[in-house]
Order: sequence, then C-alpha cells, then structure tokens
Amino acid sequence: MIPKKPVSDSRKMTRASLLGSHTHQTKVNVNVHIYLRNGQYLARGRMKGKRFGQTLGADEKNAIMELRRMLAEIDDGRFVRSSTKKTQAIKTTAPERLTFLELCNHFIDETRKLNGENTAADYRARLMHVIRFLDLPESRRRWPYARDLDRDFALELRVNLHSVVTTRNGKPGAAPKTLSVRQMYNVMECVRSALHWAARPEIRLLPFDFANPLTKEIVGNRPGKDPLRAQILPLEVRVGLIGKLDCWQLATIGILALLPLRPEELQGILIGDVDFDARTLRVGTRFEGADFSKGKTELLLPLPEALLPVLNACAGDRFEGPLLRRRAIWDWSKSPNDSIADRDDFSVQLQERFVAAGRRAMSANDRKKIARSFLRDLGAVDTNQLGKEFKKEVAAAGINTHLYQMRHAVSTDMNRAGVRLLELRYLTGHSVKDIMNEYVALDPRKEMQKYFDYAEPLLKAIETRGQELGCTMPLADPGWRDRVIPTYVNV
Repeated sequence: MIPKKPVSDSRKMTRASLLGSHTHQTKVNVNVHIYLRNGQYLARGRMKGKRFGQTLGADEKNAIMELRRMLAEIDDGRFVRSSTKKTQAIKTTAPERLTFLELCNHFIDETRKLNGENTAADYRARLMHVIRFLDLPESRRRWPYARDLDRDFALELRVNLHSVVTTRNGKPGAAPKTLSVRQMYNVMECVRSALHWAARPEIRLLPFDFANPLTKEIVGNRPGKDPLRAQILPLEVRVGLIGKLDCWQLATIGILALLPLRPEELQGILIGDVDFDARTLRVGTRFEGADFSKGKTELLLPLPEALLPVLNACAGDRFEGPLLRRRAIWDWSKSPNDSIADRDDFSVQLQERFVAAGRRAMSANDRKKIARSFLRDLGAVDTNQLGKEFKKEVAAAGINTHLYQMRHAVSTDMNRAGVRLLELRYLTGHSVKDIMNEYVALDPRKEMQKYFDYAEPLLKAIETRGQELGCTMPLADPGWRDRVIPTYVNV
C-alpha cells in the first residue's frame, strides 16, 4: 500500500461556519460545506456526481455575500465550477471592481502575445496618457472603475489630450510640444479598441450592457494627407542627389531613389532574392513565414538594366547572405558577427534562435524581429544608420525630410508615368483587394517599363556615378552562381 503524502499546514482544511452554519442546503438537494484553509473561506460540495470547490475570500463579510450568490446560482441552475469557467467560450461574469489600469494590463498582455513586443509598446505609450488623466483626483471620483466610463469620460478625455505636452519619442531632454492631431486620434482609437476587446464575450472584463463611449463622432477620422501637397523629392532633386553619393550610398540610398521599396525592406533582401537573368527582385515572405513584408504580400519587382551592375557589386563573390551590408562591413573595417553557407543554413540557425528566444518569439512579429536581428549579425544594412546618412546628404542640399519620403516620391513618379492603378498597388507592395483583380491579369513588367522610361535621367545618373566611382560589377556571366556548387562562404 502506497503511503499518503503528508499535507502541509498551509493546505490543511478545518471546519468553519458562515451565517451560523457549517452546511447550507439548497432547493436542488445540493449541500454546500464551509471550510477554512490558510485564512481563506472555502465552499465545497458535490453536484451531478462531481465535486466542486470555490474560494469565498478571507473577509467574512465578503465571504457571506459570495456564499449567497453561489447558493442562488445553484438553485437557478447557473452555477459553473471554477475549472469549467476557464474553458468557457463566453465568460459568465465580469469583474465589478476592475480599474482601467488593470484592464489595460490585460489588453497589453494579450496584444504582446498576438502582435508582438513593438505593437504592445506602442499601445502602452498611447494608453499612458489616458491612465494619467484617470489618475487625477476628479477623474478618480467620477470614474473609479472601467465599467463606469461613459460619454462624459470620452468628451473630457478629448479635451484633456489637447493640453497634453510630451517630447519626441518620450526623450526627457527633447523640446516639449503638444500632441499632434494624428497622435490624439491614435490615443483615442487605442482606448476604443481596448474597451471593445474587454467587452467581447470570450474576454468578459466588462458587462454585456457596457456601451463603448468612444464613438466615431468623438474619435473622428484618421487625419489624411493633403492630396495637393508639394513633392519634396522630385525626380530632378533625386538625380542631383545621386551625383553626390559614394559607393555605399549608391548601393543603398540609390536603390531607394529608384525603386518603391520601404527602407526596412532593404534589410531583408538576400542575394538569392535577386534574379540577374530575369532582372527581378523578390520581396515577400521568407523562411516559412519568419520574415515578411509590412503588408505580408509577395512582390516580384522588375529591375532596370542600369541597376544590375550595382546589385552585382553588392553581392560580390558571395553565394548567399544580406545583399546590402552596413558601411563597416562593406569597406572591410569590421567583420560580421555570424556567417552562413546557404539559405538552408540560414533557416537552421534561425530556428535555433527561435528556440533560444522561448517566450520572446510568441508572435509572428516577434519572430520577424529575431530574423532581422540575425540578418544584422550577418552584416545587413541598418535602417537607422541609413536614415542618418540620408538626412546628412539632403541637408547639404537644403532639404529637411526623412528617408521614407523616397518611397512617396517614387510612387508619385510611377503614377505620373502612367502606371495603371492595380499594377501600382502591386509594385508598391500593397495588397490588391480590388474586385477587378479577379478579372484583370496584371502586367507589372510592362507597366514598370513606363516608369523606367519616365525616370531615364535617374537611371543614367546611377550608371554614370557607378562608373565614376568604379563600384559596379558588369554582368559578364550573370548565371555563374547557379552553376557553381557553393561551399562555406563567409558573409
């Protein structure tokens, strides 16, 4: 006979009573017995052949109220065991004394698991403005709990946001300024999303009858950009910029000046993504979904003849690895932290990083962040460094703008060159959800050629600058990589 394990003092139960009785009978012949364990009142019994137990609390007054509610639920047939509540698709009860701060903690925690660390950090920063507002003495008096938030709260929050003063990226030493209209919209939209999430049946942190006070008329519409705004980087400005770039800048900033790519997409481009024979660049999902574009779209971007010698020089004698590398790696002043032999080797090492990351790789965005970190260890270009280099070059020309403006300029020129709308969406990496996509076959190569004809001065500037600097590599035999069996190559 196996001896029973000794029960610790903290787990021992002793008979207790509430309302003057240890056992409480119900109309349906279910007896509920009261016990004490570690200072907590417990209610235990048996119903439909199965045992149940529920903690009533340490305070006797609150334990009595919980017991009365439990007995009423048993009589009405609404009682659900604690173990069953965890697996219910629709929660049966909502906490009555949940503060908005506690609700935000639950919301951000689930956002972290579903959408990644960066999105959770953005939501946290936006909701902090609301938490500070609700921490004011008058706000605590009027809206102590999340279920108390009403239309007056939404209106008062909107007024308060106009007076909030913050600094750029939260840096304490930066010049303070009020929130922009776009950021105020982001804050209120985030609150609306959090309250909507909390009221969902499977979440049930707010009661079913809770009415979200952040209506569309209070939140408003997302501020749009002026459709008649002036183009900061027109074609002639970009042509002049190319003539001042060095080799490394020509291979990075020069590509963004010509192609409608996002700066962060440069970091993810591998040598194998460039088909020199077909003159195409593949941008999209890699490594079984571990790396993907912003819109999670697949794009096969046609390339002009003038850009191929620049890309060939970026690849050099490497078989695989990041196509565009950091300046220090480019000029051999530093070596990359890691190396790979081919794309399969990349996948193996990346999976090892996922395993080592554990819970830090919970979402697709977290896995993408780890994949991009691995690419940086392999020497991939850093978008922050690229942005600083770009700002330095355009500042010399008297222009104050950021790197992402390149994508706006290229997209505008593609539109002016007559590229059709469906192809324009595809070539800029946006999802093509137009119903006409079901009936119209796209021809991105023909449409992209319209833009290349329009941007002929820019192509000529890239070709000329590359020859002046001597940093291009002619495609004497562009298919050599496919015919040579790669061995271990240090990237």
